Amino acid sequence: MKVLPFLLMALFLVGANVEWQRVQYVTGHKKVWLSQFPIASSGPFKGLLTGYWWVEALNLQMDFEFEEVEKLTKKICYLQPHNPKVWEYLSWNLSFNLMAESLHDRELMAKWLLEGIKQLEKGLSYNENNSLIEYSLGFTVFMKTRGDYDFTGELETYLKEPPMVYARQKMIDSEVIENGEYIMGLQAVNIFLGASDSALAIASCHRLIKRFPEHEENMLKNIEFIKSLVKK
Repeated sequence: MKVLPFLLMALFLVGANVEWQRVQYVTGHKKVWLSQFPIASSGPFKGLLTGYWWVEALNLQMDFEFEEVEKLTKKICYLQPHNPKVWEYLSWNLSFNLMAESLHDRELMAKWLLEGIKQLEKGLSYNENNSLIEYSLGFTVFMKTRGDYDFTGELETYLKEPPMVYARQKMIDSEVIENGEYIMGLQAVNIFLGASDSALAIASCHRLIKRFPEHEENMLKNIEFIKSLVKK
């Protein structure tokens, strides 16, 4: 009977060590403060805490406290590291919403754009080869290389390659035609066109027809339109 307390203590220590390593993984830090431990390890309360932080982030955003919004965004991602939608949605908030709130300052706009991309890259480190995150990376880069707010220069400096080449490859890597929704597939076709790859755009249209036969008529029209662009 004297052995039992020692066995229980050993099991407790092993369990505590496993949980501590998990909290390190969730928070993304090697050193974990004691204040972080109950938050990151409180599995049943993660949803409530995520919701609370997200509402708080929206309130801070309305008060233009963007630096605090960024901090909460990263906390939410670390709390839910294996949920790709969390990384995708909160990255969108940085790269699109906060960026749009900073129209007076191009340098600040570029900062929020790149912070959103960095969040997606971090998300991939927790969710390797995830289709949604790969797609979001390609789509974000694609959308920020056109229009009045073209950040091609800043993106090329960060990515170390032409943004359209990067966006095109991410669309292929994500296999969005095979795994994504119809509208995501259409966006991929536009990215291929933007990268001046009409052959891949047409091939993707045919793959979309196979995946979504109910949209065959519209996709055939798209193919004819792409072919007319090539002739010009």
